[in-house]
Order: sequence, then structure tokens, then C-alpha cells
Amino acid sequence: MRINQLVIFSDVAKTKNISATAKNLFMTQPSVSQNLKALEDELGIELIKRSNKGIELTEVGKKVIEKIDMIIDDYNLFMQDINDLKDNINHLKVFYTGRLEHQIIAKAMNYIDLSELNINLVYESFKDAERRLDKNEADIVMCPSFIYNEKFKYTKLLTRDVKVFAKKGTFAKDVIAKEEIKNKKLAILNKEKAGDNFEKQLDTFGFEKKNIVHADSIESQLILVESGKAVVLMPARSIKNDNIQEYTVKDMDYKMDFIAMYKKTTPEIDYFLKKCKHACKEML
Repeated sequence: MRINQLVIFSDVAKTKNISATAKNLFMTQPSVSQNLKALEDELGIELIKRSNKGIELTEVGKKVIEKIDMIIDDYNLFMQDINDLKDNINHLKVFYTGRLEHQIIAKAMNYIDLSELNINLVYESFKDAERRLDKNEADIVMCPSFIYNEKFKYTKLLTRDVKVFAKKGTFAKDVIAKEEIKNKKLAILNKEKAGDNFEKQLDTFGFEKKNIVHADSIESQLILVESGKAVVLMPARSIKNDNIQEYTVKDMDYKMDFIAMYKKTTPEIDYFLKKCKHACKEML
């Protein structure tokens, strides 16, 4: 038995006319008749009878119509309650730009009640995530601080040392000198994806511009690293790959802050940030 069959019978009881009910419910006359017959077959009773005067309810039909109308009313109230519950669930569009941000969110999700906050997670490039936030297509962007735009608010979540990641065995020791990386190719994201703030800081690390290799995604960077064609600079413990090794560079005390960037503070953003901060404490 389907609710639409009860609605059809209720309308026929009022109109006493198959054609009128079909028009009221935007159905064909045969469809109305088929649904009525299916309802009668399932209940095992005759609900209507046809005569020269039109449609009439049987004695049983007259007795059950009131109960059926009550069922329809209860169903409509139930659906209204469901819609109200949906409306009361808060939504948050969270964009993240890299592996460490992914790790923060994954840990934070352990403390988030999804019945209270429905989170839509989207991986996006730095520049595209910033653009989405500016156009109100994102509520919050998780990213490194070097792409921070002063038009937005931000909360610092985590600070990590920057390390060199290279194909396993590229260097003899885990701690290396700047001179050892000077002539290595460095894979960085192109300006269209990451902007140019990070590239402007490369002199700090001792890399020459002629050795810069641009990639269009983090995955492309890692392919270059795993093949031994280039190295990358990334936050400590952000890459988990058996073929890629993390190296510390002497006299290179460079740290990277990770932030949550947003246009305005809302209860949903405050709740999400609180859980992210809790997660970050576990990642220290």
C-alpha cells in the first residue's frame, strides 16, 4: 500500500468522479482506476462501486474513508516534521588545499556530530579555494598561511617545520646541508594553482630559479619526487610514501603555519574550528 493510493481514494470519495480526480492529481483516468483496484486488492475489500449515477462508496468504503484521511493527515505532518529537521541541520562548506589540511579535518571529524552539522568537504587548489571563498561558494578554507588574503579573517591551527622530501636514498643522511640541495630540481605548484607568494621565498632555501619545476597538482609533484626527478618542500610528516623520504636541512629554520580562512564568524564555523584545534593538539 502506498500513500499515493490512499490520496487517490480520498479524492475520489470527494469528487465521486474518476475524471475529476485524475485532473486534480495530474494523472490519467486509467492510472487512477488502476491504483484504486490495486488498493482494493491489497486490502481485500471493495471500496467503490460504479453505477449510472457515477462513483459511490461501498458501506465499507464509507467506514474506512475517515481513517484513511487521518492517515494522510498524519503522513503530511510527519513529512513536515522531517523537512523541519532538515532545515534545522546546519551546513558548512569546507575547502582544503593539501595533505596536512586533510589530516587535520580527518582527525576533527572524530569529534563532530554530523546530526548537528552537515559538512561538505571539497579538495581544491589554493587559488581556486580562495576564489570560491570570495564568491561565497565556500564557508571556510583550510590552507597554508602563505596564501592568506587580508580581506578574509583567519585562525591559525598548526605550525610545522618545512622539510625536504626526496626519493628514498637520495641523500646519505637524514640531516643534510643546504649545499646538497642547491643543484636539485625543486617541484612547486604553478602560479595558477598556488599564487606566487611561496615562490618568492625560495631564495631562503638556497634553490636557484633555473632549477624550479612547476607542477599542476600535489600528485604531480609527488610523481616527480618518487621518480627521482625532483625534490619538494613540504610540512614535516605530511607525506606517507614508502618510496619517499623526509630530510632535515641544516640551518634552514623555516616553519609553515596552517590556517582556517573565512569571511565571517558563525556558530557553525566556531564549532568546526573548535574541533580542528582539538585535533591539532593530537598532531603536535
